[in-house]
Amino acid sequence: MAGLMQVIYHSAARGEVHDADLARLLAKAREHNARLGVTGILLYSEGTFFQVLEGEADVLDGLMSVIAKDPRHTDIVTIIREPVARRSFADWTMGYAPLAPDDVGSIVGMSDFFGSNASFARLGSGRAKKLLAAFREGRWRSRIAGKVEPPPARVPAAAPPDFTFAFQPIIDAEAGAIVSYEALIRGARNEPAAQVLQRVGPAERHGFDEGCRSAAVDLAARLGLPCDLNLNFLPLSVETSQTSIASTLDTAQRCGIAPSRIVLEILESEIINDHDGFARAVNEHRGAGLRTAIDDFGAGYAGLNLLAEFLPDMIKLDMSLIRDVERKGPRQAIIRGVRQTCQDLGIDIIAEGVETPAEYAWLRGEGITLFQGRLFAHPAFEQLPPASFPSR
Repeated sequence: MAGLMQVIYHSAARGEVHDADLARLLAKAREHNARLGVTGILLYSEGTFFQVLEGEADVLDGLMSVIAKDPRHTDIVTIIREPVARRSFADWTMGYAPLAPDDVGSIVGMSDFFGSNASFARLGSGRAKKLLAAFREGRWRSRIAGKVEPPPARVPAAAPPDFTFAFQPIIDAEAGAIVSYEALIRGARNEPAAQVLQRVGPAERHGFDEGCRSAAVDLAARLGLPCDLNLNFLPLSVETSQTSIASTLDTAQRCGIAPSRIVLEILESEIINDHDGFARAVNEHRGAGLRTAIDDFGAGYAGLNLLAEFLPDMIKLDMSLIRDVERKGPRQAIIRGVRQTCQDLGIDIIAEGVETPAEYAWLRGEGITLFQGRLFAHPAFEQLPPASFPSR
């Protein structure tokens, strides 16, 4: 599918590279990329190039073929190739930062786009910025070896009238703000989800899943949703309905909610028979801003494989890892390892099911800022509840 794409890669320089070499490379890249309609940024540090490119898919594929033949570098590793809703660098055809080992200052060339007080911190949020930050901190360097290489929409029927939803906030502790609400299915009299779902037969499950998301979007919009919306999603729905994702986004747009505010949560334990087909179905809508999360990460067996094959925008640590983490050494080690991996891949982490100040304090001390759990707010039946923000 044609559309705006983003490619991020790193490679090893074949010889010593000086600032003057980078300046010449920058000037040539700007001229060439302007003709192609490509924007991005080039970083260099300690023998490694790191580049973000944004443009039309076929143009980027052609450009990457040229880059692969450039004798000035070798060992090209593609980190990300995915559709994006908008350019991170607007009309900025190329900027660069020499990134000396002790230099974490402004990116050279950013004033062309951002003005005189430009700095790395002013880049918009998104995976590109997170990966740039990871590179600046010493990761994605040349020591890493190896190479990596829309259907018609319909609006499904809404969920039956005896189903409704409760909503629980996801908070950003650093910003002191609610960033999203997760829609949790409930019965008409606030019966728990398990009681509701046991009345849905296996043959109806995926159609029910599709209809429920549309009903959740509709209710959230009527309640005045002020932020993002997290919706549960069964990956196998893609195999039974070509419109399972499109119908959700159609409902969101009809209700005045931008696709970029929708996050589809996929259970780690849900088996995906066709990773490539599922990734294609999701990527078809990434260009509209759709984001994805792996829910209950750490509770099943598919998590690391999903990270490698699917690259979600965020993961939600399962509460089994969170519970009593402040005094459980193995859980601490696992969370530290997962956090480092996600940081390198530009994936956000949400600590889910946090219930005690001690759990919260340990997680905050490890740099986690996104949280969900009863410590902050209980799920509220057909309401968007406020959240409390405990001190660190």
